[in-house]
Amino acid sequence: MKKLIISLVILTAFSQAAFAEMILFTSDSCSFCNELKTELRSKNLYFKHNITEYEISTPQNAALYLEKSQEVGYTSGGIPLLIEGGEYFEGKSPIMKHLEGIEEVSAPAVTIISEEDSLDLQIMLEEASESTPSDQTQEKDSSEGTTNSSTIIIGIIAIVFGLTLFTTIILRAKKRFKI
Repeated sequence: MKKLIISLVILTAFSQAAFAEMILFTSDSCSFCNELKTELRSKNLYFKHNITEYEISTPQNAALYLEKSQEVGYTSGGIPLLIEGGEYFEGKSPIMKHLEGIEEVSAPAVTIISEEDSLDLQIMLEEASESTPSDQTQEKDSSEGTTNSSTIIIGIIAIVFGLTLFTTIILRAKKRFKI
């Protein structure tokens, strides 16, 4: 039971970390930015790494650029600039080197855990649902309207996975369509 709860906590944290926000600041008048955007599109890196791009020529996006730059301690004021978590990468080559050096996190979009983790979780669920002989006697004596603890655990797992997946899909849609 403890293993199952710990696994759920770790799994939820992993799924949220896997979709860490990547923000790219560019300008249409910047030739390096345009080259970078062309390369990102040709290699499908916008989707693979869930990158949200902001054109800094609008006042709202320029304010966001300043805010995010300050958060990561970036003071040079250059573009293109990629910010991921607490790190920043300035310039086409450093950005491409960073993106090509990390694993893709979003293909396919519904993959939250690896097959190995899924198998481990399935084994833990099976272990949790197996009852001792004394538990089986108690279940036979209980009324038809009651639910055993393994059913509740499986329900909670389904809710956590569903909410995590739903949240991920909504966040991606918001970023993709800049809602």
